[in-house]
Amino acid sequence: MNQISDEDRALAQGVERCTATGSDFNHAAHVQLARFYLVQHGFEEGALRFERALKAFAAHLGVPGKFHATITRAFLVLIDDGLQKSPRDEGWNGFRARQRAMLDGGSSLLSTYYTTRRLNSSKARSEFMQPDLRPLPGL
Repeated sequence: MNQISDEDRALAQGVERCTATGSDFNHAAHVQLARFYLVQHGFEEGALRFERALKAFAAHLGVPGKFHATITRAFLVLIDDGLQKSPRDEGWNGFRARQRAMLDGGSSLLSTYYTTRRLNSSKARSEFMQPDLRPLPGL
């Protein structure tokens, strides 16, 4: 099983308890938190917990409209795919090192699956939409 660190747990607690700051919760922290939930709970339950925590944290920060269902779910699928290809004892640092494209090119990575028009649609913001360029791995 992939490794979970005290840092991963502290990040999850900070978001769940709304004690983390928005400035500390960058793209890499989103990926780390999603990875934590997926490792701990598997895809379906982990995805639900991550989305719930992310929505509550955004509301706490006063930006509830910032949550984007399609971007969130697409990244969860990509992170899960990365986990399936990970060494069983890999922690966050190893995952981060292997997944540079996911961490460095967040939105450009999604452009291989989605057109800008689809991702910018109000429907994509409120509910998951399948990619319109090529399928996400495992879907």
